[in-house]
Amino acid sequence: MDIPVAVSPSPNSRTIHTLLLIAATIVLWGLLSTAAYFAWVKGADHRDFFPWWAGSRLALFEGRDLYSPETTRQMQIMLYGAPRPPDVDQQEYHYPAQLSIELFPFWFIDDVHIGAAIWEGLSVIMIIGTLYLLRNTWGKAPVWLIIPALLWQYTLLMVFQAQITALPLMALGAGFWLLMHEQSIGAGIILGLGLVKPELALLPTLVVLGIGLSRKNWKFLGTFFITQLILLALSLGLFGWWIPGWIAAVRGYNVHAQSAWAPQTAWNISPILAVAAIVVVIASLAFMRWKPVTLFAASIPLGVLLLP
Repeated sequence: MDIPVAVSPSPNSRTIHTLLLIAATIVLWGLLSTAAYFAWVKGADHRDFFPWWAGSRLALFEGRDLYSPETTRQMQIMLYGAPRPPDVDQQEYHYPAQLSIELFPFWFIDDVHIGAAIWEGLSVIMIIGTLYLLRNTWGKAPVWLIIPALLWQYTLLMVFQAQITALPLMALGAGFWLLMHEQSIGAGIILGLGLVKPELALLPTLVVLGIGLSRKNWKFLGTFFITQLILLALSLGLFGWWIPGWIAAVRGYNVHAQSAWAPQTAWNISPILAVAAIVVVIASLAFMRWKPVTLFAASIPLGVLLLP
């Protein structure tokens, strides 16, 4: 009786498959960006992408301080033709300056609406790619589950508003996947890109670093910290000592967009609800299977709960 032997794909077929996948991804990115532009970006009065674009262009091409009130005023004039009233969201640049390094090519797009649409298309690509990578991390999830994951309120709002959330999602998900598959250098580089939204990515990032430390994966840890140092050095070289300005901008942003902290919100609704939520979280952690996958999965909602 002959025993069938599995035949691995030839190098040529793998190359063709990779090239076709890259081409299909680029085409899908273009289609998504075009749809986003005509459906909800063209002529829009505000998207989260707008202040990143205006602030970065003013800082890079005119040497302005990313976080100064005068730069914010010039951003408003660029985007809206006049300064905004003081009683509305000023839409200042309130992200770490590394964001301007990571999204560097976008600042050379002259039309902010086109740039925002391209970013929205790329956001969807990053979400699809990350969920595809992680689908079999625990069990065998069918590929079609990616679609309902895209079509729920949080994801749709994130894409509609051209928010930054897809970048830390990709950094965390792809970084964790690469670490689990012994791709240490890639994991360190990719994970290091997610801290542009630290309140969202900080706790999961620390958990992934802890997993790397527990495995004594010094190559991964070293690559992560080198990536952070490179991003910091580039941002300091281009924008000067920006950290105090960023902290002040975050504090000022709270005037128009109050921070939400889940325990406080639950307490304001009802102390009973807050206590019940704490009990559920503690019980969930107590009965959790303490493995890398469950630790990483738990860190994401915990980060949202514990950090404002």
